[in-house]
Amino acid sequence: MDDDGLGGAPTRIHARLRKRGDRLSVDLSGSAPQVAGALNVPWASTRAVVVYLLRAMTDPSITTNDGILRVVDIVCPLGSVLNPRPPAAVSVRHNTCQRLAEVLVRAASSIWPERAVASGTVTFVGANLDSVSPKTGRPSVMGDVIGGGTGASRNGDGLDGVDTYMSNVGLVPVEVGEAEYSVRIRRTELIPGSQGSGTYEGGLGIRREYEILDIPQTLTIYAEQTDPRFAPCGVLGGESAAPTRLRIFDPQGRELEIPMKTTLTLAPGSVVRVETSGGGGFGNPARRDPVLRRNDVEDGRVLPRRQPSSQGASLSRAPVRAPRSRRSGSAHAG
Repeated sequence: MDDDGLGGAPTRIHARLRKRGDRLSVDLSGSAPQVAGALNVPWASTRAVVVYLLRAMTDPSITTNDGILRVVDIVCPLGSVLNPRPPAAVSVRHNTCQRLAEVLVRAASSIWPERAVASGTVTFVGANLDSVSPKTGRPSVMGDVIGGGTGASRNGDGLDGVDTYMSNVGLVPVEVGEAEYSVRIRRTELIPGSQGSGTYEGGLGIRREYEILDIPQTLTIYAEQTDPRFAPCGVLGGESAAPTRLRIFDPQGRELEIPMKTTLTLAPGSVVRVETSGGGGFGNPARRDPVLRRNDVEDGRVLPRRQPSSQGASLSRAPVRAPRSRRSGSAHAG
Protein backbone atom coordinates (compact mmCIF):
# COMPACT_ATOMS: atom_id res chain seq x y z
CA MET A 1 0.00 0.00 0.00
CA ASP A 2 1.16 3.59 -0.64
CA ASP A 3 1.18 4.42 3.08
CA ASP A 4 -0.37 3.51 6.43
CA GLY A 5 -3.58 5.45 5.74
CA LEU A 6 -2.21 8.57 7.44
CA GLY A 7 0.59 9.50 5.07
CA GLY A 8 3.22 7.36 6.78
CA ALA A 9 5.44 4.58 5.42
CA PRO A 10 4.14 2.00 2.91
CA THR A 11 2.16 -0.92 4.36
CA ARG A 12 3.39 -4.33 3.23
CA ILE A 13 0.93 -6.95 1.99
CA HIS A 14 2.62 -10.35 1.56
CA ALA A 15 1.30 -13.80 0.69
CA ARG A 16 3.01 -17.17 0.37
CA LEU A 17 0.99 -19.96 -1.25
CA ARG A 18 1.81 -23.66 -1.01
CA LYS A 19 -0.24 -26.38 -2.70
CA ARG A 20 0.16 -29.91 -1.40
CA GLY A 21 -2.18 -32.49 -2.89
CA ASP A 22 -5.72 -31.22 -2.39
CA ARG A 23 -4.82 -28.62 0.23
CA LEU A 24 -3.73 -25.01 -0.15
CA SER A 25 -1.81 -23.04 2.47
CA VAL A 26 -2.22 -19.25 2.39
CA ASP A 27 0.42 -17.69 4.66
CA LEU A 28 -0.15 -13.97 5.25
CA SER A 29 2.20 -13.66 8.23
CA GLY A 30 4.69 -11.58 6.19
CA SER A 31 2.22 -8.69 6.01
CA ALA A 32 2.60 -5.56 8.11
CA PRO A 33 1.28 -5.21 11.65
CA GLN A 34 -1.98 -3.32 12.00
CA VAL A 35 -1.70 0.38 11.26
CA ALA A 36 -2.97 3.59 12.82
CA GLY A 37 -4.91 4.51 9.67
CA ALA A 38 -8.16 2.93 8.48
CA LEU A 39 -6.56 0.38 6.10
CA ASN A 40 -6.92 -2.55 8.52
CA VAL A 41 -9.00 -5.51 7.30
CA PRO A 42 -11.41 -7.41 9.57
CA TRP A 43 -10.81 -11.16 9.61
CA ALA A 44 -14.09 -11.91 7.80
CA SER A 45 -13.01 -9.73 4.88
CA THR A 46 -9.57 -11.35 4.70
CA ARG A 47 -11.21 -14.79 4.51
CA ALA A 48 -13.55 -13.48 1.79
CA VAL A 49 -10.54 -12.46 -0.32
CA VAL A 50 -9.15 -16.00 -0.06
CA VAL A 51 -12.51 -17.36 -1.22
CA TYR A 52 -12.36 -14.94 -4.15
CA LEU A 53 -8.90 -16.25 -5.06
CA LEU A 54 -10.06 -19.88 -5.07
CA ARG A 55 -13.07 -19.19 -7.26
CA ALA A 56 -11.25 -16.87 -9.66
CA MET A 57 -8.24 -19.13 -10.23
CA THR A 58 -9.98 -22.52 -10.24
CA ASP A 59 -13.73 -22.69 -10.93
CA PRO A 60 -15.88 -19.52 -10.69
CA SER A 61 -19.02 -21.70 -10.57
CA ILE A 62 -18.05 -23.08 -7.14
CA THR A 63 -20.74 -22.32 -4.58
CA THR A 64 -19.61 -19.66 -2.14
CA ASN A 65 -20.04 -20.98 1.39
CA ASP A 66 -17.84 -21.90 4.32
CA GLY A 67 -17.18 -25.34 2.86
CA ILE A 68 -14.91 -23.85 0.21
CA LEU A 69 -12.37 -23.09 2.94
CA ARG A 70 -12.21 -26.65 4.33
CA VAL A 71 -9.24 -27.40 2.07
CA VAL A 72 -7.46 -24.13 2.91
CA ASP A 73 -5.16 -23.30 5.82
CA ILE A 74 -4.88 -19.54 6.40
CA VAL A 75 -1.99 -18.32 8.53
CA CYS A 76 -2.37 -14.74 9.71
CA PRO A 77 -1.40 -13.70 13.26
CA LEU A 78 -3.67 -11.54 15.35
CA GLY A 79 -2.45 -7.96 15.27
CA SER A 80 -1.73 -8.05 11.52
CA VAL A 81 -3.12 -5.39 9.19
CA LEU A 82 -5.12 -8.34 7.77
CA ASN A 83 -6.30 -9.55 11.21
CA PRO A 84 -6.26 -6.53 13.53
CA ARG A 85 -7.01 -6.34 17.21
CA PRO A 86 -10.06 -4.21 18.13
CA PRO A 87 -10.62 -1.32 18.08
CA ALA A 88 -8.56 -0.95 14.88
CA ALA A 89 -9.79 1.54 12.25
CA VAL A 90 -11.15 -0.36 9.24
CA SER A 91 -13.27 2.08 7.20
CA VAL A 92 -10.96 2.11 4.14
CA ARG A 93 -10.39 -1.66 4.22
CA HIS A 94 -11.66 -2.15 0.66
CA ASN A 95 -8.43 -0.63 -0.69
CA THR A 96 -6.45 -3.19 1.31
CA CYS A 97 -8.78 -6.02 0.26
CA GLN A 98 -8.20 -5.10 -3.38
CA ARG A 99 -4.43 -5.11 -2.88
CA LEU A 100 -4.58 -8.46 -1.08
CA ALA A 101 -6.62 -9.92 -3.95
CA GLU A 102 -4.03 -8.64 -6.43
CA VAL A 103 -1.14 -10.09 -4.41
CA LEU A 104 -2.87 -13.46 -4.10
CA VAL A 105 -3.60 -13.62 -7.83
CA ARG A 106 0.04 -12.82 -8.59
CA ALA A 107 1.20 -15.57 -6.24
CA ALA A 108 -1.31 -18.05 -7.68
CA SER A 109 -0.08 -17.21 -11.18
CA SER A 110 3.21 -18.85 -10.17
CA ILE A 111 1.39 -22.03 -9.12
CA TRP A 112 -0.88 -22.06 -12.16
CA PRO A 113 1.11 -20.22 -14.90
CA GLU A 114 -1.43 -21.26 -17.51
CA ARG A 115 -3.88 -18.98 -15.69
CA ALA A 116 -1.47 -16.13 -15.05
CA VAL A 117 -3.06 -12.68 -14.94
CA ALA A 118 -1.36 -9.27 -14.89
CA SER A 119 -2.17 -6.89 -12.04
CA GLY A 120 -5.26 -4.71 -12.18
CA THR A 121 -5.85 -1.40 -10.49
CA VAL A 122 -6.50 -1.61 -6.76
CA THR A 123 -6.90 2.11 -6.25
CA PHE A 124 -10.69 2.05 -5.68
CA VAL A 125 -10.75 5.86 -5.46
CA GLY A 126 -13.48 7.05 -3.10
CA ALA A 127 -14.76 10.61 -3.56
CA ASN A 128 -17.22 11.66 -0.84
CA LEU A 129 -18.64 15.16 -0.99
CA ASP A 130 -20.65 16.87 1.77
CA SER A 131 -22.92 18.79 -0.59
CA VAL A 132 -26.41 20.25 -0.98
CA SER A 133 -29.16 19.05 -3.31
CA PRO A 134 -30.00 21.66 -5.98
CA LYS A 135 -33.56 20.26 -6.06
CA THR A 136 -34.43 20.38 -2.37
CA GLY A 137 -31.78 22.59 -0.79
CA ARG A 138 -31.21 19.88 1.83
CA PRO A 139 -27.82 18.38 2.75
CA SER A 140 -26.87 15.61 0.34
CA VAL A 141 -23.72 13.47 0.48
CA MET A 142 -22.26 12.26 -2.81
CA GLY A 143 -20.37 8.98 -2.67
CA ASP A 144 -18.61 8.07 -5.90
CA VAL A 145 -16.20 5.19 -6.54
CA ILE A 146 -13.92 5.32 -9.57
CA GLY A 147 -12.47 2.09 -10.92
CA GLY A 148 -9.72 1.49 -13.47
CA GLY A 149 -8.29 -1.19 -15.75
CA THR A 150 -7.99 -4.91 -15.16
CA GLY A 151 -4.86 -6.86 -16.01
CA ALA A 152 -4.45 -8.72 -19.30
CA SER A 153 -4.21 -12.51 -19.59
CA ARG A 154 -3.51 -15.07 -22.28
CA ASN A 155 -7.22 -14.82 -23.13
CA GLY A 156 -6.95 -11.19 -24.24
CA ASP A 157 -6.78 -7.55 -23.21
CA GLY A 158 -7.96 -6.34 -19.83
CA LEU A 159 -11.26 -4.56 -19.24
CA ASP A 160 -11.53 -0.78 -19.38
CA GLY A 161 -12.83 1.41 -16.57
CA VAL A 162 -14.32 -1.13 -14.16
CA ASP A 163 -14.10 -1.93 -10.48
CA THR A 164 -11.65 -4.79 -10.30
CA TYR A 165 -11.41 -7.98 -8.27
CA MET A 166 -14.16 -8.14 -5.65
CA SER A 167 -15.86 -4.81 -6.24
CA ASN A 168 -19.11 -4.29 -8.08
CA VAL A 169 -19.83 -0.56 -7.79
CA GLY A 170 -20.95 1.70 -10.64
CA LEU A 171 -19.93 5.28 -11.30
CA VAL A 172 -22.48 7.90 -10.32
CA PRO A 173 -24.20 8.81 -13.64
CA VAL A 174 -23.42 12.38 -14.68
CA GLU A 175 -27.12 13.33 -14.78
CA VAL A 176 -27.71 11.98 -11.27
CA GLY A 177 -24.60 13.64 -9.88
CA GLU A 178 -25.51 17.06 -11.21
CA ALA A 179 -29.19 16.76 -10.25
CA GLU A 180 -28.63 15.56 -6.68
CA TYR A 181 -25.47 17.45 -5.63
CA SER A 182 -24.02 20.94 -6.09
CA VAL A 183 -21.35 19.68 -8.46
CA ARG A 184 -20.63 19.71 -12.17
CA ILE A 185 -19.01 16.59 -13.62
CA ARG A 186 -16.81 18.17 -16.27
CA ARG A 187 -15.54 15.00 -17.85
CA THR A 188 -15.61 11.22 -17.61
CA GLU A 189 -13.34 9.44 -20.05
CA LEU A 190 -10.92 6.58 -20.52
CA ILE A 191 -7.24 7.54 -20.39
CA PRO A 192 -5.17 6.67 -23.48
CA GLY A 193 -1.81 5.14 -22.56
CA SER A 194 -2.73 4.33 -18.96
CA GLN A 195 -2.53 0.58 -19.64
CA GLY A 196 0.52 -1.68 -19.52
CA SER A 197 1.72 -2.85 -22.93
CA GLY A 198 2.08 -6.49 -23.84
CA THR A 199 1.07 -9.20 -26.26
CA TYR A 200 -2.24 -8.42 -24.65
CA GLU A 201 -2.68 -5.03 -23.02
CA GLY A 202 -4.24 -4.03 -19.75
CA GLY A 203 -7.51 -2.13 -19.56
CA LEU A 204 -7.62 1.66 -19.47
CA GLY A 205 -8.04 3.80 -16.35
CA ILE A 206 -10.67 6.52 -15.89
CA ARG A 207 -10.31 10.29 -15.77
CA ARG A 208 -13.14 12.13 -13.98
CA GLU A 209 -13.39 15.80 -12.98
CA TYR A 210 -15.74 17.39 -10.45
CA GLU A 211 -16.30 21.15 -10.19
CA ILE A 212 -17.60 22.48 -6.87
CA LEU A 213 -20.63 24.76 -7.31
CA ASP A 214 -22.53 27.37 -5.30
CA ILE A 215 -21.15 26.91 -1.76
CA PRO A 216 -18.01 25.65 0.04
CA GLN A 217 -18.17 21.85 0.32
CA THR A 218 -16.15 19.29 2.28
CA LEU A 219 -14.44 16.56 0.28
CA THR A 220 -13.04 13.30 1.61
CA ILE A 221 -11.00 11.48 -1.01
CA TYR A 222 -8.51 8.63 -0.97
CA ALA A 223 -6.64 6.52 -3.48
CA GLU A 224 -3.97 3.86 -3.84
CA GLN A 225 -1.22 3.17 -6.39
CA THR A 226 -0.26 6.84 -6.58
CA ASP A 227 3.29 5.68 -5.82
CA PRO A 228 4.78 4.51 -9.17
CA ARG A 229 6.57 1.67 -7.36
CA PHE A 230 3.21 0.08 -6.62
CA ALA A 231 1.46 0.61 -9.97
CA PRO A 232 -0.18 -2.45 -11.60
CA CYS A 233 2.58 -4.67 -12.94
CA GLY A 234 2.68 -6.86 -16.01
CA VAL A 235 3.22 -10.60 -16.17
CA LEU A 236 5.36 -12.87 -18.40
CA GLY A 237 7.09 -9.91 -20.06
CA GLY A 238 4.17 -7.49 -20.00
CA GLU A 239 4.75 -3.90 -18.88
CA SER A 240 3.38 -2.01 -15.89
CA ALA A 241 0.49 0.43 -16.12
CA ALA A 242 0.52 4.11 -15.19
CA PRO A 243 0.00 5.02 -11.51
CA THR A 244 -3.09 6.76 -10.17
CA ARG A 245 -3.13 10.57 -9.81
CA LEU A 246 -5.28 12.87 -7.68
CA ARG A 247 -5.15 16.61 -8.38
CA ILE A 248 -7.16 19.45 -6.87
CA PHE A 249 -7.24 23.01 -8.26
CA ASP A 250 -8.51 26.12 -6.48
CA PRO A 251 -10.95 28.55 -8.17
CA GLN A 252 -7.98 30.39 -9.76
CA GLY A 253 -6.72 27.16 -11.33
CA ARG A 254 -3.74 26.74 -8.98
CA GLU A 255 -2.96 23.17 -8.01
CA LEU A 256 -3.07 22.41 -4.30
CA GLU A 257 -0.52 20.21 -2.56
CA ILE A 258 -2.51 17.43 -0.94
CA PRO A 259 -1.90 13.97 0.51
CA MET A 260 -3.50 11.09 -1.37
CA LYS A 261 -5.91 10.42 1.50
CA THR A 262 -7.39 13.62 2.83
CA THR A 263 -10.40 15.66 3.93
CA LEU A 264 -10.59 19.36 3.03
CA THR A 265 -13.14 22.09 2.35
CA LEU A 266 -13.21 23.43 -1.21
CA ALA A 267 -14.51 26.79 -2.39
CA PRO A 268 -16.94 27.09 -5.31
CA GLY A 269 -15.04 26.88 -8.59
CA SER A 270 -12.53 24.33 -7.26
CA VAL A 271 -11.90 21.28 -9.47
CA VAL A 272 -11.10 17.73 -8.39
CA ARG A 273 -9.40 15.58 -11.04
CA VAL A 274 -9.09 11.81 -10.60
CA GLU A 275 -6.97 9.70 -12.97
CA THR A 276 -6.93 6.00 -12.10
CA SER A 277 -4.37 3.42 -13.13
CA GLY A 278 -4.91 0.97 -15.94
CA GLY A 279 -4.12 -2.75 -15.90
CA GLY A 280 -0.78 -4.45 -16.47
CA GLY A 281 0.17 -6.11 -19.76
CA PHE A 282 0.56 -9.82 -20.52
CA GLY A 283 3.49 -11.13 -22.57
CA ASN A 284 6.13 -9.46 -24.73
CA PRO A 285 4.76 -6.24 -26.35
CA ALA A 286 6.74 -7.01 -29.51
CA ARG A 287 4.49 -10.03 -30.09
CA ARG A 288 1.25 -8.05 -30.16
CA ASP A 289 -0.84 -8.81 -33.24
CA PRO A 290 -0.30 -6.02 -35.82
CA VAL A 291 -4.07 -5.84 -36.35
CA LEU A 292 -4.63 -5.22 -32.63
CA ARG A 293 -1.82 -2.67 -32.65
CA ARG A 294 -3.44 -0.80 -35.52
CA ASN A 295 -6.81 -0.93 -33.79
CA ASP A 296 -5.22 0.54 -30.64
CA VAL A 297 -4.13 3.59 -32.64
CA GLU A 298 -7.42 3.96 -34.52
CA ASP A 299 -9.44 3.64 -31.31
CA GLY A 300 -7.30 6.26 -29.55
CA ARG A 301 -6.12 3.83 -26.88
CA VAL A 302 -2.44 4.75 -27.15
CA LEU A 303 -0.71 8.10 -27.06
CA PRO A 304 0.75 9.13 -30.46
CA ARG A 305 4.52 9.12 -30.66
CA ARG A 306 6.17 12.52 -30.76
CA GLN A 307 7.34 13.53 -34.21
CA PRO A 308 9.90 16.26 -35.05
CA SER A 309 8.38 19.46 -36.43
CA SER A 310 9.15 20.64 -39.96
CA GLN A 311 11.67 23.16 -38.53
CA GLY A 312 13.27 20.49 -36.36
CA ALA A 313 13.38 22.92 -33.43
CA SER A 314 10.52 21.55 -31.34
CA LEU A 315 8.33 18.53 -30.84
CA SER A 316 4.64 18.39 -31.64
CA ARG A 317 1.91 16.01 -30.57
CA ALA A 318 -1.13 15.08 -32.59
CA PRO A 319 -4.49 15.58 -30.88
CA VAL A 320 -5.72 12.58 -28.90
CA ARG A 321 -9.24 11.32 -29.51
CA ALA A 322 -11.31 9.98 -26.66
CA PRO A 323 -10.74 6.23 -26.75
CA ARG A 324 -13.56 4.06 -28.01
CA SER A 325 -14.34 1.19 -25.69
CA ARG A 326 -14.38 -2.23 -27.28
CA ARG A 327 -16.45 -3.74 -24.50
CA SER A 328 -19.91 -3.15 -23.14
CA GLY A 329 -20.25 -1.59 -19.72
CA SER A 330 -16.82 0.05 -19.77
CA ALA A 331 -17.92 2.95 -17.58
CA HIS A 332 -19.58 1.03 -14.78
CA ALA A 333 -19.31 -2.02 -12.61
CA GLY A 334 -16.95 -4.84 -13.43
